[in-house]
Amino acid sequence: MKKAVSLSPEQRVEDLANRLENPLNVVKLDLTNCILLSPDDLKNQISLCRSLETLRCVGCALRVIDLHTLLLRYLWSLETVEFSTLSEADETQAELQRLKTARSHAVSEVKTVYVEVGGDHNFQLLAAILRICPLLKDLHVHFVRIADLQCHNIFATCPPSLAMFTFTSEEPVSCQDEQFRSYIAVCGNTRYRRWNLWNCVTLRNLRVPRAVHLPSELTVVAVDFDAGKPTAEWFQEAIAANDWVPVFSLCLLLFPADTTGVVYPTVGGLYRDSLRDFFSKAMRHVRELNINSFHFGSDLHLAHLLQQGSLPALQSLSASPCGIRRPSALRWLADHCPLFVDLDVRIDRRGRLQSCPVCDSAFEADDAEFMSEFSGGPRPLFQRGLSRLTLTGLRLYGCLWFIESCKPTTTVRLCDSTSPSDLNYELSVDVLATSGALRCLVLQAESLDFTVPSLLDNLSGLACLEYLYLLSSTPLFDDVAETSVIALTTRLPRLLCLHAHHRRNDGTDHRITWLRTVEPLTGGPCIGCCSTATFIGHPKPLNRGIV
Repeated sequence: MKKAVSLSPEQRVEDLANRLENPLNVVKLDLTNCILLSPDDLKNQISLCRSLETLRCVGCALRVIDLHTLLLRYLWSLETVEFSTLSEADETQAELQRLKTARSHAVSEVKTVYVEVGGDHNFQLLAAILRICPLLKDLHVHFVRIADLQCHNIFATCPPSLAMFTFTSEEPVSCQDEQFRSYIAVCGNTRYRRWNLWNCVTLRNLRVPRAVHLPSELTVVAVDFDAGKPTAEWFQEAIAANDWVPVFSLCLLLFPADTTGVVYPTVGGLYRDSLRDFFSKAMRHVRELNINSFHFGSDLHLAHLLQQGSLPALQSLSASPCGIRRPSALRWLADHCPLFVDLDVRIDRRGRLQSCPVCDSAFEADDAEFMSEFSGGPRPLFQRGLSRLTLTGLRLYGCLWFIESCKPTTTVRLCDSTSPSDLNYELSVDVLATSGALRCLVLQAESLDFTVPSLLDNLSGLACLEYLYLLSSTPLFDDVAETSVIALTTRLPRLLCLHAHHRRNDGTDHRITWLRTVEPLTGGPCIGCCSTATFIGHPKPLNRGIV
């Protein structure tokens, strides 16, 4: 009898061996995030499953050289594989040397590959796997650091059988212009389908009818010419020239005509009428909308564009602070989008474009217009709260307002405060403690010191918390960081997983992972929600939920 076997992250090799009592019956094996299994244990146990059709092993210690061996010698029925190649540069070179001696004329039957890659050097290991997969139809590469050129090279060498290619990334793209030398370099998260090509298109090209239907996930790149003309008019033409019914996920990007600047371009009042029509007519079926790289001027914000009938199916929104800087915009979402569950507010300062004057001044205490709408103070706006709230690059006052307005919230991610003076996670966590629904909390900042007693005390007040991620780049002593992690695990009775990052004094990244019933593991792979990127309106990587 065919069966599927899956392990949870805290289980060990003994648990796997017990589950594989009849290994020849196992057709699906899921070892995602099984961080306690050694490379040798993984290879030995997987090799017993000769009938395997699907293997999922992202976030565990399986070596690429061992996967290569498994594909050619043992897993002849395998069609789908998910894995990671995250080795350091010296480890990669050692594996490449072993691969050179393991050359074979045999090939694999694998048709679907999902892979998470860390560092340019690991693309050589990925290429070695792809060379033995001539029947490959679906490839998804998720990169944790910038690699658009390397990924483009991988795509260019894929076999003719490839029908779909997906690239997703935790990092911003290296190129932000409309020249489209590489769709990957422009969009960062993109998908190619053989029957309707790339899911990324310029607004200019949308003005004329297309020979193929728009994809369900669409990225539209607009370029700000001549203070809004003709770009504003092109939105009107794009509505009429296309059938927008198939589009469920939409990302709007606005790039400056000047490719050397560092300031985000903005849309102002000149765009109001055309964008109101675009929101009401082109987005009637949109469930996910990403406008965090589509910035607004001081005379325009999201509430100006929303009218009766706009965004009726919306479930998830990622917006820049300037776009959603007025309480009326959030109230509109609460009143008119009954399916809405996921809000992401961010300004990304990691790419070439780094500043927006309106974002930088949003949510300040001396903002008279904001305070006039906010005179009654914050109050929960969503009847059932939200499943997830992400706030990146906001000032403290804005963070507190969103936390209060959106609670109860199951998952909250607070990331990248705009300056050290705004970094008051103690106060933010104290406000979160009043929400009994919070199960998962992610705190991320360059200078986050999670050993500070006041922060530890406030975190200890989150009695319902089950998953905690503390992502810092500040130098901490290993023993002090580990002591703080252990202290939190004893204070939070429902905690199931704690994952922390910090810098060592030599500049290297150090990771600590604690799982209930397991001693803290140091230096292991990232796990679960250890990600602060947003994939709203984009193709999505796998395994980014709660473990």
